[in-house]
Amino acid sequence: MIWQVLIAITIFLVVFAAAHWVIRMLAVPPLPEPDPDDLDEVEIAYACAVCGMRLTVTAVAGESKAPRHCMEEMEPV
Repeated sequence: MIWQVLIAITIFLVVFAAAHWVIRMLAVPPLPEPDPDDLDEVEIAYACAVCGMRLTVTAVAGESKAPRHCMEEMEPV
């Protein structure tokens, strides 16, 4: 009988801790939008060397850095 109670309490604590962690992660607000005045208009095309996905960047804040896809940096086209 005592083992069943201890197992039930352990399961409850694990589920409670997991739910608490998920709720805390969801409660983090998203990053603020960049100021449109700080963005530079560009037209840079990139392609993923692994899967071939293509992407065109139209606005960049500060220095242009290649995005990542398939865990690798994309190559400018």
